[in-house]
Amino acid sequence: MPRLHACLPALVPALLLGLLSCGADEDDSAADAAGVPDAFSACTAADGDPTWLETASITDDTLSLDVSYGGGCETHTFQICWDGSFAESAPVQVWLELWHDAAGDGCEAELSETLTFDLTPLKASWQAAYGAESGEITVHTGGGTVVYSF
Repeated sequence: MPRLHACLPALVPALLLGLLSCGADEDDSAADAAGVPDAFSACTAADGDPTWLETASITDDTLSLDVSYGGGCETHTFQICWDGSFAESAPVQVWLELWHDAAGDGCEAELSETLTFDLTPLKASWQAAYGAESGEITVHTGGGTVVYSF
């Protein structure tokens, strides 16, 4: 126990700081502080770290992207980007980009995983723009082109 007593003077200010920060505005979320863009915002893949998209698929309202990237020592963050526009065709088309934050990961392992993203915000934008409940969108990603039917 003597070591705990020695640590208390250092712990008390840290605990107080933690308690004081609990009342922070909701806009000051960790995601905002980390610079992670909002889903379906006009961010671009070029604004983030390199990622290689292998394949894309859609099941129900979920976009799955098989990706690879370098790293292995830090937690990586991914977000889907969209400029908000529909290219008029039959069906309409969108181009989605994948933003990646490697968190400064200097490790060089080649990692692969499948990322999933909820497409309901894209569907809601289409429904608002076209005034219909069901439709199709041709979705272009760096991993291929897939059709989103809803």
